Amino acid sequence: VDKSGPSPGPDPPCPSRTDGPTMRVGNISIGVAGAALAYALNRLLADRQRAREIREALANGFECVDLSDIELQCAGEDAPITVATVYEGILGPEQVDSLRARVAAAARANPWLCGRLAPGADRRRWIAVYAPSKPPDSTLAEALVHVVDDPRLRPGLPLAEANALLYAHDMGGGALLSAQGRTRGPVFRVTAVRGEGACAVVVALSHTAGDTSTLYRVHRMVAGIDPVEPLVFQRVPAPHEGPRAAGARWLMVGPVQRFSLAAVLSVLRRRQHHVLLELDQAAIAAAKAARAHDPSGPAPYVSSWDVTAAALYRALGGEAGAFTVSLRGRVPGVTAAHAGNYLALAVAPAWECQRPEGVRAALRAALGEYGLPAADDGRLPGLPCALAWRVALLTSWRMGPTEMPLPGCRAVGHFPTWIPGVSMPRFAVIFDAGPGRVAVAAHAHSAAAADALRAMPIAKGPLVLAW
Repeated sequence: VDKSGPSPGPDPPCPSRTDGPTMRVGNISIGVAGAALAYALNRLLADRQRAREIREALANGFECVDLSDIELQCAGEDAPITVATVYEGILGPEQVDSLRARVAAAARANPWLCGRLAPGADRRRWIAVYAPSKPPDSTLAEALVHVVDDPRLRPGLPLAEANALLYAHDMGGGALLSAQGRTRGPVFRVTAVRGEGACAVVVALSHTAGDTSTLYRVHRMVAGIDPVEPLVFQRVPAPHEGPRAAGARWLMVGPVQRFSLAAVLSVLRRRQHHVLLELDQAAIAAAKAARAHDPSGPAPYVSSWDVTAAALYRALGGEAGAFTVSLRGRVPGVTAAHAGNYLALAVAPAWECQRPEGVRAALRAALGEYGLPAADDGRLPGLPCALAWRVALLTSWRMGPTEMPLPGCRAVGHFPTWIPGVSMPRFAVIFDAGPGRVAVAAHAHSAAAADALRAMPIAKGPLVLAW
């Protein structure tokens, strides 16, 4: 019997010390160390570039203006404040020269309009405005006006299409942020858009540098409505931020255990509905007159704003309502001549803000006449839901006359260029659409809420351009 059989073959290899869990841990350690080294190198290069930019700005006659905490937040979150006026007529050299001369006059009185957002000299203030330390020359001031051609702008263009077209011509995100926190961007810009038989003027201000009140002060100077005069661009110290901070704390803190990932994801999935409506001022006046006044109560009277806000809150829904309040003239040291972000945040639960008297009481509370509700009263949801989903935010852009005369052209409408990416699904802006016309631009979280906005007793109908 042949017992030799097949050859057993070579012996199996012995385990190597470079195989198995030990090697994998080593690879991970090398990867982590490499990522940390790359981040440190990136940070070093960014810091060197940041220091070089600061030196260049200061050497070129620019001065650094440190911003408030609110403005630092605006830099990371908010797009520029942008308004557009649409005209029927031809935008020729005469109109462009007239616009450039008026913008240059406003810039010479307010050199900060020619400034730029850049890294702050203080590392704790990661962004600042670098403004010319003396009135700019005509070349720098006139460079604030950009002229673009867009044949899509023509008489008869619907408002929604005009808004989308002009939104593309504003100055972008205001502050462009990189992973290292570097910032870029102009403070102010005017864009003249030439179309076919129609034109438009778009005025944009970085929200980092100022609020809507600041924008319209400059807008009226450029329009020739207000005299050209310098605004105070140096910031008033922190006390003016107290009311807003108090309101924000009540809005944000709450039982965090109510955090719901499903609710946050639903915000990202839902499609927002955009509504542009003209408001019926006669209906608002009648609703205001019908409210009883109680001089001894928390709301001694109601205003047209209170009536309008309550109607919008009822249509938008949500568990709470919030709106911004200007602190100019209401806080020591902050006057109408101050350029910047001087805002308080008024907040109220839904059952209060959906009544005009509740809106008035919330306003008085934000201004310190009445205390805010306790932060732990449990009436609002937790942080993510409160900020992104459950709160309806209103703001008023009614800041006085909005005309921007152009020789030989007829204005057919004025409106804020609507921001498609507003993160809050319940959001509305009240504004003057022209002489005697008040309108609202709203984001609704659902088709039902959009229909409720259109069915409001104070709604006159869709807002249209007066071609």
